[in-house]
Amino acid sequence: MSESSLAYLLQQALNAAPTAALYALLAFGYCLSFGLTRRADFTAGALFAFAGQIFVFFTAFGYDAFRLIYPLALGIGAGCSVLHAAGILGHRAWGDRAAVAPRPQFGDRRFAGRDDRADGTGADRRR
Repeated sequence: MSESSLAYLLQQALNAAPTAALYALLAFGYCLSFGLTRRADFTAGALFAFAGQIFVFFTAFGYDAFRLIYPLALGIGAGCSVLHAAGILGHRAWGDRAAVAPRPQFGDRRFAGRDDRADGTGADRRR
């Protein structure tokens, strides 16, 4: 292996490191979520994807509409996406409804009338 191809291989490995770290972090989050709740919960992915769209929108809006310098527009976009991910931005527009609400658990009394009888028969209470 020549010295230039070894340097190219090292450069490509360094380029792949941030992407691999992001994938590992997302996989760890999914494993932790599944291990605690015993069900597949992909709401974090949807939340982060939408926060990324919020970031791009507010960055472009700040740069084009307000004629801000680009680092300030990036800061506004990052701030709005973090506020959205924390549940602060958009809470007034949607009220108490969540974009991705958790499923009702078996035996949860807040959802009476569904097929969740405590005896396990699955009979509907509305009959």
